Amino acid sequence: MPFEIMGENLRNYRKKQNYTQEQLAEKAEISAVFLSQIENGKKIPSLETLAKITKILDISMEQVFSERQTKQTNIDKRFMQLLQKRSDTEKLFIFDIAENILSKISNEKITL
Repeated sequence: MPFEIMGENLRNYRKKQNYTQEQLAEKAEISAVFLSQIENGKKIPSLETLAKITKILDISMEQVFSERQTKQTNIDKRFMQLLQKRSDTEKLFIFDIAENILSKISNEKITL
């Protein structure tokens, strides 16, 4: 659903910029409850409200509705969850392997 994607993207951009729902809602002149409902895909904001939010977050409408942002965030979350349960030594080992793989991809111009 595009409005669920919109809500998830707005939440992700809000968090990236370290806004709480209350702070962003106040700046956008809406209630924090309404912003929460937007982020959860339960309510659809007016174009005017959406324009205010995107202006505050300094993002485009395209970014708001992009499935790529949502998918990328999900990948990032999964990767962070994978690393959470690992020791620092294991994390360094994984990081070294990832660096080597990325270097090989770059040097040999491998496309995935």
